Amino acid sequence: MANADPTPDPSLNLELTTQPHDAYLKRVFSDPALAARFFQDHLPAGLTSRMDWSTLATLPGSFVKRSLQQAHSDLLFQMTSLGQPVLLYLLLEHQTKVDRTMPLRLLAYVTGIWLNHPGTGSGSLPPILPFVLHQGPAEWQVSTGFASRFDLAPPLAALLQPYLPSFRHRLLDLSQADPSGEENDPTLRVVLQLMKVARQRKKCWSFSNGSPPSFCRCRKPCCTTVSFTRCTPMSNLTSKA
Repeated sequence: MANADPTPDPSLNLELTTQPHDAYLKRVFSDPALAARFFQDHLPAGLTSRMDWSTLATLPGSFVKRSLQQAHSDLLFQMTSLGQPVLLYLLLEHQTKVDRTMPLRLLAYVTGIWLNHPGTGSGSLPPILPFVLHQGPAEWQVSTGFASRFDLAPPLAALLQPYLPSFRHRLLDLSQADPSGEENDPTLRVVLQLMKVARQRKKCWSFSNGSPPSFCRCRKPCCTTVSFTRCTPMSNLTSKA
């Protein structure tokens, strides 16, 4: 696993927009080095140890329908494992309520990636590992397995199982996580804690020239500057060694 940087990376130069959950998060996780640290921390060790993280690259494009982009945003990464290409699909889930159709949506997104892949015509497709990062305040209570979408009696399920789609997605549920105490990487600790608190407390946030973030009490819609005389510094987020 890569060593954590001692301080959050000020070069991210994050901007606050009218849709901060999308522009901010996509800019953060589009950075290959930070994305690699995120996946290394939240995927099984047996898998991460076989990945060549130096090859991780962000691929262009989005597979989320325009009508759903207020609730979801996505990023696609490519890397190699044991000399073969592997795709990592990160879906950033912003909805207040848990989306019970998520396994079905993921199947559609993953299928869309394969249909647009250069190897589709030859029949050779890369494996895709889907990962959902849930930002909403409600606990994620939907199964991460697609097979759960079929309400079948056990005898029938046993007969049909070989012919039905079956996959699981990885999940980080921020409503149940404590990034300030669980994340090893300082930048990810701040980013994920901001995501968690932004949804739970609905407070504005901003980064100012790489300084530690603060939550604004002005209650204006996404103010573009932080008044440190009116905000509560979140210095505890960066205090962990």
